[in-house]
Amino acid sequence: MFLPRDVARYLEHWCYHPIGRQDFGQNFLSLRLGKSRDRGNRELNSAAVLAALSAVPRGRPVERVDTLGDLSAWLNPDRRTYEPKGRWLPFNNGLTYTSRGLLLYEDDYEVKDPPRPWERYVLVARDGYVEDARKAGFPFNGKPYYLFAPMVAWIQRFVAFVTDLRSQLEAAPDYFIVLSMWDTESAGLGGLGDGWREPWDPIPYEPSFRCVEPRVQIARPFGVDDTPDGWGTWVAERIANSFGEGQARCFNHPDSKSAPGELPMDKLSF
Repeated sequence: MFLPRDVARYLEHWCYHPIGRQDFGQNFLSLRLGKSRDRGNRELNSAAVLAALSAVPRGRPVERVDTLGDLSAWLNPDRRTYEPKGRWLPFNNGLTYTSRGLLLYEDDYEVKDPPRPWERYVLVARDGYVEDARKAGFPFNGKPYYLFAPMVAWIQRFVAFVTDLRSQLEAAPDYFIVLSMWDTESAGLGGLGDGWREPWDPIPYEPSFRCVEPRVQIARPFGVDDTPDGWGTWVAERIANSFGEGQARCFNHPDSKSAPGELPMDKLSF
């Protein structure tokens, strides 16, 4: 979708615009994200399968947080939990103050020795900007796969968090929410709903869908009446289309015995 000028200008600072730039997605935080170990060949280290969610405040950037101390008390991983149930905010490294705002991150424990790269991070900036970036899948036998159902649950929790955050900000902004994925060319989707065959099953689903675009970005204005479930349904279709699929296979198959058309509740962890 076409990005408004103010949103595009903001994302350019964070390396998420324009989509054709060679360093797309590579800002000073996301460069700390680690590589993924190949699940088909555990001896093979491969490039990370990465995605980022950005909540971009509209209009001229202004500070909306008086003191980061007040925000840090609110930004508690034990309190900021959202549906679908599951861990959302990073917690194992605690909260860090930065010049831009508050940062939470998790070390990547696939790497045995410190200093470790990161598994994911969340930045909440003084002006209300939020960036949540993470390893969003893994390679399997040398081919990258994004985990579809966990991604949709992640997006729903992010939307709920942004709704919650608005109530804490002075002059709460209008937002644009942007999903960015990089190095997507030839990547596929796994982590599907119940009743769908996974790409790594002994008899995988056919045809084997692949993304033909080197980078994918999906964006939409965030309205005060938008709901996490509505966002999940909307973005799931567009993720599926971006990877060559016509159906949002993150939701359980219509013939599934467990909650047809719903996310598979036992498969929502990355």
